[in-house]
Amino acid sequence: MPLRQFSNRKRYVLPLTIFAYLITLVILLIWIERLKPSEPAEITQISFNKKEQTLNVTGENLPSSFSAVLTPNMQRQQDTVSSRFTWGGAFNIAGANNHLWVANRPGEILSYNILNPKNPVLTGALSFNDDFKPWNITIQKDRALIAGGPSGLACIDISNPSAPEHNFTIHPKETILDSIIKDDTAVIVTTKKGLLLLDIKDSNPKEIGQIDLEGTLWNITQDGDRAYVLGAKNKKGLLHIIDIAQPRQAKRIATIDLPHPVHQCKKIGNTLFISMGKNGLYIANINTLKQKVSSYRIEEITAFGLCASGDDIFISNGSHHIHHYRIDNNRLTHIKTFLTAEKCQNIILFNHHLIACLGNEGFAIFDPSKKNTTNPATLYLNKAYGRAPNILQKGRHFAIPSHFGLNLFIADKNGSMTQYDSIAFASRISAITMDHRYVYVALLNNEIHIINLHPNALKRTKKMIPWNAQVQNLVVDNSKLYIGNILAGISVLNLEESNISQGINPLISIPHDKYVIKDSHLYLATRPNGLKIYQLSDKRTPVLISELKYPATVEESSHTRDIVIKDGYAFMTNGKRGLLSVDVRDPNKPIIGDALDLSGYCNQLALQGDYAYITTDRKKTIVVDISDPLKMKILCDLPTTTAVAFTDNRIYQLNDIGVYINSLPQPLKIKKQSTSLMEFELPSEAIEGYHDLQLATTQQLTQHSDLLHYSQQQGWTMTREPTPQ
Repeated sequence: MPLRQFSNRKRYVLPLTIFAYLITLVILLIWIERLKPSEPAEITQISFNKKEQTLNVTGENLPSSFSAVLTPNMQRQQDTVSSRFTWGGAFNIAGANNHLWVANRPGEILSYNILNPKNPVLTGALSFNDDFKPWNITIQKDRALIAGGPSGLACIDISNPSAPEHNFTIHPKETILDSIIKDDTAVIVTTKKGLLLLDIKDSNPKEIGQIDLEGTLWNITQDGDRAYVLGAKNKKGLLHIIDIAQPRQAKRIATIDLPHPVHQCKKIGNTLFISMGKNGLYIANINTLKQKVSSYRIEEITAFGLCASGDDIFISNGSHHIHHYRIDNNRLTHIKTFLTAEKCQNIILFNHHLIACLGNEGFAIFDPSKKNTTNPATLYLNKAYGRAPNILQKGRHFAIPSHFGLNLFIADKNGSMTQYDSIAFASRISAITMDHRYVYVALLNNEIHIINLHPNALKRTKKMIPWNAQVQNLVVDNSKLYIGNILAGISVLNLEESNISQGINPLISIPHDKYVIKDSHLYLATRPNGLKIYQLSDKRTPVLISELKYPATVEESSHTRDIVIKDGYAFMTNGKRGLLSVDVRDPNKPIIGDALDLSGYCNQLALQGDYAYITTDRKKTIVVDISDPLKMKILCDLPTTTAVAFTDNRIYQLNDIGVYINSLPQPLKIKKQSTSLMEFELPSEAIEGYHDLQLATTQQLTQHSDLLHYSQQQGWTMTREPTPQ
């Protein structure tokens, strides 16, 4: 019997071995398949079903995490007629004969037919063979001079915009930044040697003269028989007035000293408007040619590019805005502001349109004659006290600090904001927080001001508290103010104590970055990038209950910039390392959830519903889906936004000049899904206006600007045929 049992067992050995091999092979094949790099998602078509109110995205390898989000298009709401990417760096622009000419980096000139401004069409291009980099463009009739900085000056024939021809290039030993053409004479600005006069009657240019001018020169503006040359010397500005009535005998008439380096000027009547960058706009009366000019300066305007038509002047602020002013007796009245998709310095007026050069974003065309067709609910801020870095909100109350001031607003049920106070401080703000009753402001002179929020408060400053050290962090919780110095630690002030000196107690004396208090727990981001959690109690000192050490990938060369606790998770912006989630449902055992790399240096963090809004140093607010804190994913971004706040299902977007009130970004629900087709449901209603579509895959985020429009009468409509990117 034993021998027979052994024989029976032997009968099953081979099948079991084969089965084990098959299982191992299947597991190995699955493992190998997972190791294979996934094919990138490719979008081939975007279509709109008006009847079904759906958006269809066709492509290949569309992942299960594929998402579509609609975001309000602030640029389109500000009368943007059209825009174009130039697939390079649009550096300067000029217009002639219904064509826009773009100096595009690294080394080409592009022509766009803008007879129909809503649809600019690329018609021609000219590439320079050497290292010539276009800097500035001057056009007269069928000729264009291209200043190339250290690479010289090029002349091109633009009589046929579809096929521009290169006539010649000169290579003087000087840097050339600008030029004008008078008759057949080119007046060329060299940075160090004054003006160079060139006969350009034919393709063999001849030097016919030179005008020595002091200072470092960079810009020239022509007005009839005079030219205005701008430069600087010893950190001061210079304005040279040149007589070019007979360009071969051009001569300097006068030189005017200006208080700051200058960028551009525009003559309107007998007045020169001179942009001085961050030092504002200078307005000079030149009725006489004496050295002294009557002038005044507008400091609130950051001024770079200038252009004008009649009594209207347009000023680019070097960032994301172009201001439109009406001139009356040399006084400026603000008409409106155009919001651009990228930083803008160079602007022109051409064919009754305003055209802005936007660098890597190409160019944009605005119609300045129209009133806003949609109400952007824009609130402009006074710039006298510095740029607004953040926006705080509790209920319907908003506090917007600047460097030296505080603006207080209240919102109504329709979302519009009313400013009821503006406070100036003697020192710069170092930290700020608020609750439903007060705003708490710490200054660099070691004062803490408690500001009443009630619009009808008889005394805005309820209390001023002197402090003994610089304050970098403020947190208010349960009538206690937690005052932080990143090196010395945290003290706590009992706001209900009548005697302030008795209500101040040291709390924790360790270096830290940021902290937040939630449910009697103190969450402290320590250096170098860890998390300590303390149990708070009125009767004893805080008790350290847990500590978390970040992994090296998160810890490396960064600091925690902000912390928010929501639904048992701590979300932290981590400087250069993006967004980090930590499971703190059990504060005694914190666990790292997910880390998401984001472009730019991350700063403030705001949570709304299932989404996190992270502001960055690139003037973009990145929106992240945190519905699953263990698998966070990027949804979209909000350009030209430095901070956000929320109330009544609206988003308040702060940027350089004020607040834009919009509908929230709207992630679209998936109706049908496969690897080749995604069908999304459009929302049944939205705030009227234009919307961008942002598509997010596991590999990339693509934005289709100005694609959809919503109105109560027509519902959703598509504004143009989308081009897959």
